Amino acid sequence: FYPTGDTLVVAADRHAVVFDALTGTHLGRLEGHAHELTALAVSADGATVATADVLGLVRLWNAENFRPKPTPNGHTAPVQH
Repeated sequence: FYPTGDTLVVAADRHAVVFDALTGTHLGRLEGHAHELTALAVSADGATVATADVLGLVRLWNAENFRPKPTPNGHTAPVQH
């Protein structure tokens, strides 16, 4: 959930889907992974969504327009939660 509680992000295979939690309306889709997602998180300020896949690729997304942010450098190990 976003910090406001009104938006939900759900991992679905190689992408994430964003819904209005109150109406169920599809708001957007975060696509850019070639492998299954293993983790996702929304920042405390609600500005960024982070997704990570089984091979360790981490992607950051603008939580308002669902566009990708620059990929963090230096991360090479798989992401585990």
